[in-house]
Amino acid sequence: MEALMNIDRRWLFLVVFVIVFGILIHPIGLPIVIGPDAQKAYDYVQGLPAGSVVWLGIEFNQSSKGELLPMVLAVANQLFKNNDKIVVSGMWQYGTELVQPYIENIAQKYGKQYGVDWINLGWRPGNATFLHQATQDLNAACAGVDHTGQPLSSFPIMQSVKALTPDYFKLAIVFDAGTPGLPDAYIPIVYEPLHLPLLDGTIQMSVQENKNYLQAGQIVAMIPGSAGAAQYEKLVGVPGQALASQDPLSLGALFVTLLVILGNIGYFATRGKKA
Repeated sequence: MEALMNIDRRWLFLVVFVIVFGILIHPIGLPIVIGPDAQKAYDYVQGLPAGSVVWLGIEFNQSSKGELLPMVLAVANQLFKNNDKIVVSGMWQYGTELVQPYIENIAQKYGKQYGVDWINLGWRPGNATFLHQATQDLNAACAGVDHTGQPLSSFPIMQSVKALTPDYFKLAIVFDAGTPGLPDAYIPIVYEPLHLPLLDGTIQMSVQENKNYLQAGQIVAMIPGSAGAAQYEKLVGVPGQALASQDPLSLGALFVTLLVILGNIGYFATRGKKA
């Protein structure tokens, strides 16, 4: 036991590194338990009428890519699989361009055509001002062009989508890493006056705060953090980065827990000898 208590911590760090790195290379597929939040979010999206138009608010950038991008991709797979249409936009610079190639690849997988089945309106500065204008006139809010500068009037999808309201959209899914995002923009501008249903995909540190909006009925469901993203990937049937990350996280946590247990055993076993 004394030898256990005196192990150089650098060896422990090395073991953790080997576990995490090894599992990332060769995932073992530990069981994933589907939580009620992810299940509710999946069921709500799954229950949309075929052909629904859904807003994807990309309110994050590179710093939150690890948690939120897998959610975006899983949701895009689900929507295209169900023949729903997607309108992408966001108030965080670089966010919409970050997701563009991924959604484009998913669209090609399902035979979906840009401008017909989905469109990327790009990053739109102005925060709440943009969102408010989008609820009045989406074309004007985007200066009449998509993320590449092509006229919105040239895309068939925009002929039937005039504003961010329940008249044109069945749901807005907000992938939210902070401000501007769900609490300060979408709830007061999109939900409160218009009652367009909102679904929240959020980073782990915002889960508890945003659950207040879920309990208040201001959002219909939530995908909570990286664990929620992994559960959503499993529900949709498209394993990706989030599911792959759960093995090293789980085994790393298990190893640390084991060390804590052994450390306590060692402490109590040697305490009497030191006395």
